[in-house]
Amino acid sequence: DTLTGWRRRAHLAHLNAFEATPAIVAGVVGAELAGAPRAHVDALALAFVALRALHAALYIADRPMWRSHAWRLGIICVIALFVDAAVYGQR
Repeated sequence: DTLTGWRRRAHLAHLNAFEATPAIVAGVVGAELAGAPRAHVDALALAFVALRALHAALYIADRPMWRSHAWRLGIICVIALFVDAAVYGQR
């Protein structure tokens, strides 16, 4: 509570990363268990990690609009993993 400025934003970005972890883990595990193509799962997971790193950098830089865009793109990666799980799980 005593942190201010970029230090506080860095701490909040760190905490926010913990909130995103269960979603990506569930998406990757679900897609893997459903037999989705490994290259596609890997690409989506890596894109998510890169977007989360960008999200943290934008959070620290105090760029809320761009940070929101990075978050949206990251959540699209998670949704795509669940779609893969649904599509390949029915085969």
